[in-house]
Parts: sequence; C-alpha cells; structure tokens
Amino acid sequence: IGSGYYEYCQIEKEAHKLEHHYFKITDYYKSYTLANAFKQYINFDECLSFQEVYDLFILAVSSGFFKNPNEVRKNYYTVIHFCRTLPANPDTLGIISRAQSEIINIDYWELNLEKISERIDEALSQSLDIIYKDSNDLVCAYLNFLNRKMVVELLYEHYDKANNYFKINKKEIDKYNKEEYVGYLYMDYAKGLYNRDIEKALSYMENAKKIFKRVRTEHRRLLDCECEIEYLKCMQSDQYDIGKLEYAAEALNNSGFIELYAKARLKLAAIKLVRGGYSKNDIEKELIISRYVLSYDFTGRLSL
Repeated sequence: IGSGYYEYCQIEKEAHKLEHHYFKITDYYKSYTLANAFKQYINFDECLSFQEVYDLFILAVSSGFFKNPNEVRKNYYTVIHFCRTLPANPDTLGIISRAQSEIINIDYWELNLEKISERIDEALSQSLDIIYKDSNDLVCAYLNFLNRKMVVELLYEHYDKANNYFKINKKEIDKYNKEEYVGYLYMDYAKGLYNRDIEKALSYMENAKKIFKRVRTEHRRLLDCECEIEYLKCMQSDQYDIGKLEYAAEALNNSGFIELYAKARLKLAAIKLVRGGYSKNDIEKELIISRYVLSYDFTGRLSL
C-alpha cells in the first residue's frame, strides 16, 4: 500500500477485504495498520466517499487500543464530520451513532462523568427515532448506549439500577439477535461486581468467554475475558497459579492490545502485593512495564 498510488490501486480491493475481515473479528492491530495505510491516499480537501469515511471509522475504532484517548476521540469527531457531508441513510446514520457511542465510552473510561447519564439518555432517545432493524451499525450503536447506561450505574455502585438495566439490555439484545452483545453484557456486568460478589462476577465472565469462543468474531474480547478470569481466580485463592495470569497478559501483548496488556501488568502487581512473598523490585518491575509499554501517559481510570 505504501509503495505508491499505482501499486495501491492494483491491490486496493483485496486490501479492503482484508481490512474488513480483521475489523469484523476484532483483530484490531491488523485493521488499524491497514486503515492507517489507506489514510495517506485520502484527500481531505475534497468530498470523501463512503468507503473513505468507513476507513476512517475503522481507524478510529481500532486505534482505541493503541493511541491516546484524546487522539482517538479526535478520530471519531473526524468521522462524524465527514459522515455528515454524505447523504443521510441508515449506513451514514449508523456510523455517526456508533462514533457518538464510542465518544461516550471514552468519556466513561476517562472519568469525564459530568452529565454522562443525561447524554446517554438523549442518545438513546435519538437512536430509537432512527433505528432500523436491518441496519447493523444503528442497532450496535443503540445497544452500546444501553450497555453504557448499565456500566455507569455500576461505577456509582447503584446495583439495583444496574441490574434493571442489565435486564433491559438482555431483552433488547435478544430482540435484535446479537449474540456477541450478550457476551459484552455479561463481561461488563461482571466487571462491576468484583467488589460485591466475586463468585457471581466469575460466573458471568466465564459465560461471556463461552459466547466469545462460539461466535468466533471477538478476538479482542476473548483475550481480555480470559485475562479477567485468571485475575479473578488469583483473587479468589492465594494458591492459584499466578503464571496463568502472566500467560493471559502476554497473549494480549502478542496481539498488540498494548493498553490491555498494561492493565494486566497492573493486575499482576496488585496480586503480588496482596499475596506477599515478592520482592519490592519484582513488584516495581510490573509497574514499570505497565507505565512504559505505552507510547502515551496514563489518563483517566488507568491513571487512577
């Protein structure tokens, strides 16, 4: 792709098929690499085609695991801007809605929580006005907003409200027949229960893993889920083999999910601190790896 425009034209269709394949199975490092390469041939001074806007959308989604959150947020705003220059239809409206849902997700992780619940409510209302059952992106955006409604309540430890939104999520997911979203729901619900009911959290996390293995399109979620399961088991028992958590962490690293890998090293440091028997240097090594494996500073919840 980088050899020149003529060479790029010869393989453009095949390269885009490959980009879409990696994006579909959430092998985001590869989809990011391809989308970033395509970007050099986009003329931002002209009206963009739908394919070019979709390349930018894939770039934005994929960059979420390798780039500073502020840069990722900027990528999504670029997508929204150029999408609005195209004719309004389920495809363009779907991408705009998904981009907006991801911006809210970034704000959630960055702890920019002022009026976030009201923003989600407004987005949900707008989604219901334009949703089409045969538009995958519109359906995904709507389900993303519902999921964020639940996790915000979990963040504030409003467990009854969160459980209510869990039930609403499950009902809507079943309505649109999106099995992978059941996995997202179980995994994200489980993460909010670590301090309340670790047994229940582990059960939901293991059920999520089964779904991700079955649907075979959730590479990133599966690896993240496996790492969380090992972390939960390490928290459950001092006798559990910490090497399994280290292995799960390296699996994230090998697939290029650097921020998730940094979080996994922080988990290893926490387990070693609680268990005892590890040297100060050994624990500090985990903290140093988690800090310097990223090309940008910790922000938001990662910093906390």
